Amino acid sequence: MMRSTSQTTSQRILEALPIGLFVIDQQCNVIFANQRAREILQKIAAKEASRLNVRGLFGNNSPFDYVIQKVFQEGKAIRGFRMSLRQSEGNVPVEVHISKLPAEAADGTIKAGKAGGGDRAIVMFDDVTGRLELERRMAEAERLAAIGELAAGAAHEIRNPLTAVKGFAQLLEHRLQGEEPWSTYAGIIEKEIAHIDEILRDLLLLSRPRQSSLEYTNLNDLAEEALVLWGYHATSRGMNLVLKLERDVPLVVVDRAEIRQVLNNLITNALDASKSGGVVEIGTRWNPDDRMVEISVGDTGDGIDANSLAKIFNPFFTTKEKGTGLGLSVAYSIVESYGGAIEVESAAGKGTTFRVLLPVPMACAVSANTGGSARYDE
Repeated sequence: MMRSTSQTTSQRILEALPIGLFVIDQQCNVIFANQRAREILQKIAAKEASRLNVRGLFGNNSPFDYVIQKVFQEGKAIRGFRMSLRQSEGNVPVEVHISKLPAEAADGTIKAGKAGGGDRAIVMFDDVTGRLELERRMAEAERLAAIGELAAGAAHEIRNPLTAVKGFAQLLEHRLQGEEPWSTYAGIIEKEIAHIDEILRDLLLLSRPRQSSLEYTNLNDLAEEALVLWGYHATSRGMNLVLKLERDVPLVVVDRAEIRQVLNNLITNALDASKSGGVVEIGTRWNPDDRMVEISVGDTGDGIDANSLAKIFNPFFTTKEKGTGLGLSVAYSIVESYGGAIEVESAAGKGTTFRVLLPVPMACAVSANTGGSARYDE
């Protein structure tokens, strides 16, 4: 009775382990798979797991064949090597640990060598997709931090002489007024200096630690302010800027100026991507399940190709002839600092929509009592 109780307890412990565990024979047939193993293997039933062969999970002639043979022959445990687990929906990166399980005699004692059908091995593995993504993001953060430090130093050094160059360019343009083409050339110099200064300003924004001034912010109010600010600019280019706001969205705790900067950047991009007759829509939405408030900017432009879509938040990547490639990087950095995210959806010939998701604190039950639809009219 005690042995049966012990086996039941052991079984429950194995089932409760947070990592996947197989018990296999020397032919790599699965004798047992715990709950976590079945979850990783797309939640197959225990009886189905018993018909699996582990070799099929890792592919033929994979490093697993060599490793498991070595474990059975030498009896030494192999720990912490990474492989790809084959699944119907694609490969899953896993970290694998293998150790030999001594055979058990009929009286329950442990014996060396074979007994009751041969030696067994324990194969433990865990899905490290999240860990690899975290490692990738940490490496990317370190790379961007190094770039940021370098960029901040360079920006300071460049801006000082640039100020003098800009002053002399303005003086030349004034002195050469009416003398063509020299006056035009001086004006071009001044405009290009302004473009360089814009790049340096964005670099400093990206690299400097921000001193945020947090406050309860109504995203509907920011959208309505944007309609006033950008409405005339849109209509003068033959486009329509419209609002589609959900009523009673909760307030978010952010730096109002920073989120306004994010919104202005997205609107600028949307207007640049649109043609005469196009529509740029600013919307808000509240998702109570995720406790996220969304403010979106969508356009009816040509869309973004898949290759560019994967790189649009990278510093210095731009599809614009005069773009700095830093606006979306700065926007992403701001939103991420609040625990939010920016999602992008684009279709060729139909346009692009950027969705900024911002978390609502659990203690924040205040709602913005505004909403509805609007468009800019002169």
